[in-house]
Amino acid sequence: MSEEGMGGWAGYMLGRASAEQDAFMARQRQIIHRMFNRPPDDDGHEALKREALRACDVIDRLDAKLDEVKAQLAAEKERTAQLEAELAAERERSAKLYRDRERSAALYLEAAAKRRRDYENRQ
Repeated sequence: MSEEGMGGWAGYMLGRASAEQDAFMARQRQIIHRMFNRPPDDDGHEALKREALRACDVIDRLDAKLDEVKAQLAAEKERTAQLEAELAAERERSAKLYRDRERSAALYLEAAAKRRRDYENRQ
C-alpha cells in the first residue's frame, strides 16, 4: 500500500473509533442522567413498593381461594362420611336379608325333609 492508502485507512479507523466512543459516551450520559434526575419524591423504591402491594393482593386472593377449597374439602369429607354410614347401613341390611334367606331356606328344607319322612312313614 502506498502512503496515501495507509493514511486513508488510519483516518477511517480513527473516525470509526471516534463514532463508537461517542455512542458509548452518549449511553453513559443517559444512564447517569436517569440516575440523578429522578423526581424528588421517587426514592427508587416506588417500583418495589408497587410490586410488594401487588404480591400482597395476589397472596390475599390465593388465601381466599385456599379457604374456599378447604371449605369444599370439609363438605366433601362430610358427604363421604355420610355416604360411608349409608353404605354400612345398607351392608348390614343386606347381611340381615341374607341371614333371613338362609334361615328361610333351612326351614324350607327342614319342612320338606319332614314331609318326605312323613310320606315315607305312611307307606
